[in-house]
Amino acid sequence: MRRSVVFMFSGQGSQYYAMGRELYEGEPVFRGVVDEGSALLEGPLGTSLADVIYRHEGGRFDPFDLTRYTHPGLFLFQYAMARLFLDRGLVPDFLLGYSLGEFVAAAVAEVIPWREALLSTFRQAEALERSGVSGGMLAVLAPLAGFEADRSRFPGVSVAAVNTPRHFVLTGSGRDLDELERLFRERQVDSVRLPIRIAFHSPAVDAVAGEWKELLSTLEVRPPRFPLVSARWAGIVPVAGADSLWGVTRGPVQFQRTVDWMEERGPHSYVDLGPSGTLASFVRTNTRPGSASLVFPVVTPFARDAANLATVEAALRVAEEERS
Repeated sequence: MRRSVVFMFSGQGSQYYAMGRELYEGEPVFRGVVDEGSALLEGPLGTSLADVIYRHEGGRFDPFDLTRYTHPGLFLFQYAMARLFLDRGLVPDFLLGYSLGEFVAAAVAEVIPWREALLSTFRQAEALERSGVSGGMLAVLAPLAGFEADRSRFPGVSVAAVNTPRHFVLTGSGRDLDELERLFRERQVDSVRLPIRIAFHSPAVDAVAGEWKELLSTLEVRPPRFPLVSARWAGIVPVAGADSLWGVTRGPVQFQRTVDWMEERGPHSYVDLGPSGTLASFVRTNTRPGSASLVFPVVTPFARDAANLATVEAALRVAEEERS
């Protein structure tokens, strides 16, 4: 059975210190991309991004939430993952981006030169910091319908993402999210505050809309090398221009709908190139019984990166044989 290969790229909240350390230490292609990107950013950032990620003196799960580091850090990590796979001749049929991951997908598809894309993610983080935009994001493990009755009590809170039938993300001010956490505890509903200092996918980021769109409009945009699937639009993005790239920052993520759209065109081998395996987990939850699709995380917080990479590579080699 022929399965198309889907590379997936995740967004803010999936990062942690030392993410992919085994690959950084053992895979020259991955390390080369990370080091090149870190050198490019060292002037404007004021430090080495590779040092921030891989030479942190605290624990792996210390809060890693400063946007000027996490925004370009997530981009660079995932772009390096894609380059590692492409260098081994493992080529995708689709690139699926989630929030910031859509910017990574655009760079991998060569819609935007990757170095310019990396600098742009840092400049967006800078613009957000200058504007004083703050807030946070709260993942809730329950059906979205359970929150609908409370929406009027929290007019400043937006739905940032619907990931599965029992997983959605809210975005808003820290005060509102604190109150929602208390409400969910009372109802015995699990919720998790994400390591994010900005209320992405909400009206709060409108403060940088003009500056961000102006910056995006200066980027050289080319036709994609691989088809781009947007988790914002739940389908193919024909042109990844300024408006669509702004939309992935401002609008809600429709990941459940996106997987439904993909499965109608399946089966697929979904490969999660994010640092936490989060999208792989969401895809597994969303695929229906009987689906012939396969799902592969590579890097996870449990540090079996090299072994996972070998497993995924072997599976994709089989897929290549099936397609030939």
